[in-house]
Amino acid sequence: MQFDNTRFEELISGLGLSSSPVPHDKIVRLYQGETDVVSMGEDVLELKNGEINKAVLISGSPKLTITELEALMTVSEKLKAARFPDLDMSFSFTRGKLVGASAELLKGPPPKSARKTGSLTGLPASTGKAAGICAVEPDKRELLNGKILVLKNSKNLIEYIKNRPSGIILEEGSLLSHAAILTREAKIPTLVKVQGATTKLKSGDEVTIDATLGKISIRTPRSSR
Repeated sequence: MQFDNTRFEELISGLGLSSSPVPHDKIVRLYQGETDVVSMGEDVLELKNGEINKAVLISGSPKLTITELEALMTVSEKLKAARFPDLDMSFSFTRGKLVGASAELLKGPPPKSARKTGSLTGLPASTGKAAGICAVEPDKRELLNGKILVLKNSKNLIEYIKNRPSGIILEEGSLLSHAAILTREAKIPTLVKVQGATTKLKSGDEVTIDATLGKISIRTPRSSR
């Protein structure tokens, strides 16, 4: 399928964006194919069917905010609905606002995001840092002051939040999920999509979570217990 640049420019213009170079603070690239890959510096998010499968967030690189991701994915879904071919797109942001977009045919597979790390990682749903003792799938009535809440999913999350955890780790969820909205409103550092969190972490483990970089470290080695 050929890339219809005129039709692309008409769609972009209809969304209030510029298809020509505009002043910007940063450029975000989206490789739109069977698996979409969002790239910002060394930050990489891999998406399939609108769900984030992987995230590689590297310390020191410019971060992609929730608002920017939502704006980018809105345009991406409209392009898919218009049945464009697989595209390599660049998006311009100024002060967090999407202002422009350009595209060409995706000539090869998107870059892979499979950078291996030794630490437990997840997606930053509510940014910040927290440290404390893990409470894995605790009773909903347990006081969690200063503890790191670890859950499979966001069921009953509102009740848990009332018990004042200092941080939250979820195996499931996404950056645009109800859990992400709740924890951002409560200003509790939260990571979602932490694979195997309820089995790899045990109640009593001392952990530090960095919900800006998406990293979890166990402060007390389990082997020393």
